[in-house]
Amino acid sequence: MLRRHTTVSRFARHWGRTLAIVMLSLAVLATAELPGFVSSADAQSWRNEDPSAIVLPGTPGNMTRRDRERQRTGSGGTPGGLFRIFRFEPQRRAGPTPRQSLPGSPRVRQSAPAPAVPRVILPPPKDEDALAVLSIGDEFADQLHVGMVDRLDGERKLESFGFSIPGSGLTNPSASVDWMVEGPQRIEQHEGEIAAVLVALGFSDGRALIDGPRTYEFGTSEWRQFYRNRVTSLALTLLAEGHPVIFVGLPPMADPVRNGEVQIVNQVIEEGVAPTRARFVSVYEAFADENGNYVRAGPSLAGEVVNLRTRDGIFLNRAGREKFAQFAERYVPRPGQEVLEPQVSSVVFEGSSLSEDGVGPVILLTSGFADPTATLLEDADSARPEDEAVRDRLLRGVSTTPPPTRADAFRPPEGALSPEG
Repeated sequence: MLRRHTTVSRFARHWGRTLAIVMLSLAVLATAELPGFVSSADAQSWRNEDPSAIVLPGTPGNMTRRDRERQRTGSGGTPGGLFRIFRFEPQRRAGPTPRQSLPGSPRVRQSAPAPAVPRVILPPPKDEDALAVLSIGDEFADQLHVGMVDRLDGERKLESFGFSIPGSGLTNPSASVDWMVEGPQRIEQHEGEIAAVLVALGFSDGRALIDGPRTYEFGTSEWRQFYRNRVTSLALTLLAEGHPVIFVGLPPMADPVRNGEVQIVNQVIEEGVAPTRARFVSVYEAFADENGNYVRAGPSLAGEVVNLRTRDGIFLNRAGREKFAQFAERYVPRPGQEVLEPQVSSVVFEGSSLSEDGVGPVILLTSGFADPTATLLEDADSARPEDEAVRDRLLRGVSTTPPPTRADAFRPPEGALSPEG
């Protein structure tokens, strides 16, 4: 009995040591980095490379001192000890790998996405009976027409048309075009009703004026007189067609010499238009600075300060053309509106050939057409009346003797004493 108890005790001690050795070996293996497993350090490095990767708690990067102690002892329920043998650390999320092209193979170029097609809003169509706004003249008549197209974009009852001849003017009609003839023809050839006729001239008129064999230098008093007469004749000729006529002045120029010419031309055109039923619209100050000089930028119709002129210092860009046309557009009558005509004063052609004979200036009291540059059929001496009494009445203004029955025929009664008696 004693022998059997001793044998069982030895057997228990032997297997107890064996089990302790096995448990100690397993604990050592649990703390070692086993092949095929992902370490916590590697998991933290992937997180640094890819923030979307997930790292479980217990990694050295976010463990507290208590967690590290529990991992070392294998207790506390945190990942460590024997539990690490039976689980893997989370793997790095695999993202899309770039396509590798084989050596020598052509590189495939990815096409850029197609640009978005802008949305275009078309203006409403014009009515069939829309009235025409006809712009005629030189280069600035074309600028006026294009600007008027934008101004009348939303108008169904009005439509802009233009006819311009670059380089034309009033100083030498025979060399370019005679607007006294061309203007009425363009009005008559236009199909449909006309709301107004816009005239822009003078850009090329800063030069000598030719009148038959005579030439007058630009800016002289003779030049001003003859140029004023031609402007008046053109205005009366266009008004005879039965439509409102609006003359539009020129804007300032960047070149000081040309700008001085423009100021003279604008002034004489305004003087020539004043005695007629036509209207003159000045735009010079709207495109100049406070000193009256050229400036490229200025307020647009929207109230923003933008460039209004092109780089050449002469013409207008789109914002400038629209502003240029706006000054004339305000006077264009709409269908059904009453035409407001400007006040008309008498026309005195002081520089016309009619006054060169010494008879006196010709005063036109009506707004009908008359050519102020025409000459008399006879000279002044042959036109004088032969009767001396008639000459006194017509030329000197001597009053005639009134008839006895008229109120102003004052006669003293018979028998009355005279003042001397």
